[in-house]
Amino acid sequence: MQSSTARQIISATRALYDSIAARFSASRDQLWDDLKPLTLLVKDGDLILDLGCGNGRLLELFQNKKIHYIGADFSPALIAIAKERNADEIKNNRAGFTVASATATPFDNRQFNVVFSIAVLHHIPSASLREEALKEMHRILKPGGVLALTVWNLRTPEAIARYKIASQLERPPNGWDVGDVEIPWKETKARRYVHAFKEDELKNIVGKNGFKILEMRQTAGNIIVVANCV
Repeated sequence: MQSSTARQIISATRALYDSIAARFSASRDQLWDDLKPLTLLVKDGDLILDLGCGNGRLLELFQNKKIHYIGADFSPALIAIAKERNADEIKNNRAGFTVASATATPFDNRQFNVVFSIAVLHHIPSASLREEALKEMHRILKPGGVLALTVWNLRTPEAIARYKIASQLERPPNGWDVGDVEIPWKETKARRYVHAFKEDELKNIVGKNGFKILEMRQTAGNIIVVANCV
């Protein structure tokens, strides 16, 4: 994919999430069951980054942990909602939120114990930018730190039928890469760029950018990766 095409997709995706922020937040009011076991990755005293935090719902997983949570998202509208939703946590100095891109964050080298990337990587267009995002996660994680990453599991027969993407998987939209598809946002005409990862493809891109994979599994909705920063 050409860099100009990737930039256009990123700009359109950000504009879309800003425009649907309130409705999107309402649709993400409850935590997915797939996310709940991830609490086991976090221990007291950890500094956590939720990269692509949306409304900050992941923070609810850590109510019984003595941690500090930072949420970052490229959508200013979603960050505004996250700040309002988690005002008490911010006041108590347990959380903070900032607008940031997954490929260029404002954080220091080797800053975090755990980085969560929940349903983010598949929205980043082009293999090169997805690698940049993983290199950035590696940069800000402490050696031995943990990356918990999920992408949508879109190559199951159920997902292909639900989103009607069979033809796109065979012939991606003009100028896009193999595996790139458009998925509508609920009942609206708005459509989102998504890369439909194969498991081996995801394993390769994580492993080649500074991570040792500890666990990789598929659920009905997601592919989940847990890896150490090496």
